[in-house]
Order: sequence, then C-alpha cells, then structure tokens
Amino acid sequence: MTFSYIFNQNEFNMLMALAGYDKLFGLFFNTIDFSDNSAGYIFNKLYNDKILEKTADGFVIASAVQKIINSVGEFEHCIIINSTDDFLSSLCCYIKNGQVTVISKVNVSNNKINISSFTVNQFIDYLSENSYLPKSDSCIDFDNERLSEFEKSIDFDNNTDDNILLSAMIYSGSNLSVPMCKVFLIRHYLFDYILVKSSGFVERKLYTKDNYMLIIENIVFRGEK
Repeated sequence: MTFSYIFNQNEFNMLMALAGYDKLFGLFFNTIDFSDNSAGYIFNKLYNDKILEKTADGFVIASAVQKIINSVGEFEHCIIINSTDDFLSSLCCYIKNGQVTVISKVNVSNNKINISSFTVNQFIDYLSENSYLPKSDSCIDFDNERLSEFEKSIDFDNNTDDNILLSAMIYSGSNLSVPMCKVFLIRHYLFDYILVKSSGFVERKLYTKDNYMLIIENIVFRGEK
C-alpha cells in the first residue's frame, strides 16, 4: 500500500470539485453541492489537516492526494466489487497507469470513506488478506458442461445469491453505461471457481489466487505489475 486516507464524503467531494471534476462514477458519491457555510467549514478542515496547502499562487491539493483525485477522476478502468459476506464492504477500484485506488465505506460511519492505493500485486493481496478472496486454492477438477447446468440456478444480478462469493463488474473509462466484463467467484460444493462473462464469451477457471490475478491483469492491467 502506498498511502491510505479516511475522508468525510463531503470532504472528498470538495477535493474532486476543486480539482475540476464535476461527475463522480462509483457507489459512494452524492451530487457535488455545498452551501456557502458548509463549503467554508470543509475547506478550512482540509487546510488544517494539510490536505490543502497554501502557496504563493493560492491553495493546492497535496501531491499524494492529488494522485488519488486524478485516479478517480480520469480512471482507465473501474472495478466494482461486491461480496455476499455482510461484513465486507463493497469496493470501488479505480485503475490508472497500473495503480489501483480502492474506495470503501468505513463500517463504523455511514458518512466516511477509506481510500487506499496499491500496485496490482498489492491489490490482489489486499483482497485475499481482507477475506474477499479465499485463502486456500481449490484443487478439484471440474466439468464445464456440469457447471454450465449448475449456473442456470444462479441469479447473477443478485448480490446476495449464496452461490456467488464475489462479483467484480469491470467498466472501461470510455464506456460507463454497461460493464465490459463480469468476473464471478462461485462456490460449488467442495471447490471454488472463477466465471468470466463478456459479450457472449464465457470462461471458467479453477480458483487459485494466481488465476484470479491473471484474469484481472489480462482484462484491465495488460500484464502491468
């Protein structure tokens, strides 16, 4: 992890607005709209917290935070991750130049978000260490035809379907209307497997941490590490 911050949602919205972004894609953002009183208070807090810095030409966003803002505002791909585990927050993951900026809600507060930045390998480790991905690899052979029949009983549009451990909706920054690809981690009795669905294309792989990383890399990172 290269850095990590916790922001009030309005604080982050203001930073995005100050950086010139008026539209935010993701799960956690409200419309950017502040009253004069609230804007002044938020601005002062960001300055006191050294998120905003004063220069001879005015105020600027601290360079490390500016990097976050640019990743969210000008991402190449965005992955929205949902787990069926009620204790795991949904994640918005913004990819730019091989770096992943992950935004999640802080569980103890409805109005705060946690923002962290990772390399590709660190991102996959983060998912594993925080129980989004199973710790153990599966090692049982499977039959594609049997799994295809099994998948007819799965509601892929329902984030609470017990057969789906994790879903990742992957969007391209050039087309946000529909996901370019959907990656599901599915539990079938004694083993887990990865299902990739994209424009009529379907691929299945036995779950291993390496397999999951390679699939994500091939879709959005183009092998960058």
